[in-house]
Amino acid sequence: MTAGKTIALFVAVFLVALLSLFPMRVALAWFGAGSVVSARTVSGSVWNSHWEDARLGVLALGDADARLDPSFLWTGAGRFHIDSPLSRLTLVRGPATGVENATLNLDSTQLRLPIPTRGAVTLADVTLLFDGARCASASGRIASDMFQVEWGGPMLSGDLACDGDRAVAVLTGETDGMAVDMRLYLAADGHYELRTGIAGVAPPLQDILTRAGFSGDGESLSRLDEGVLGW
Repeated sequence: MTAGKTIALFVAVFLVALLSLFPMRVALAWFGAGSVVSARTVSGSVWNSHWEDARLGVLALGDADARLDPSFLWTGAGRFHIDSPLSRLTLVRGPATGVENATLNLDSTQLRLPIPTRGAVTLADVTLLFDGARCASASGRIASDMFQVEWGGPMLSGDLACDGDRAVAVLTGETDGMAVDMRLYLAADGHYELRTGIAGVAPPLQDILTRAGFSGDGESLSRLDEGVLGW
């Protein structure tokens, strides 16, 4: 082996060893992901790290294992695969930002929506990416028992999609003559518009929902909420 090849091999081995030890915490800061995800402690390298008490914005993910996907580094994008007993998702930071293939169960109160509901929200294979201010990709299934837990209403479920520059999740459900239509519109900066309509409301429930901020006439009630998601 010539001296030149020996030097090249040494440099290649040195670079591989250096990358294998590159701290995950530094990589998160490098790709600007530190403003999106947090953890009480982050240990390990970009290829094999462990996060204690991980959070995605205000959403609790629990203890998680994470790694950086090297196959997209040449594009300038950072893709962090995160797995925990509570969730599985890929955090994307690059020309497009957001999450891919997210599957997790949430307590609805974590979303900090003003509508007074308790219960669970389930995301199944959800992808939500924004390119600047434009919704670039949105898909997956969302379900929730919020109305069932709070007011004895139906289970809600529906799909996520892009609607112009915003993403929209349309959740619907019906039981015992009560039909609920909930539409959440989300912009890249976190601003949301939540439109909730309820038809077939029984008289005993009308007063309860009116006190909870719904308005309307008779069996049809609606409510509009706007704000910024805390993530």
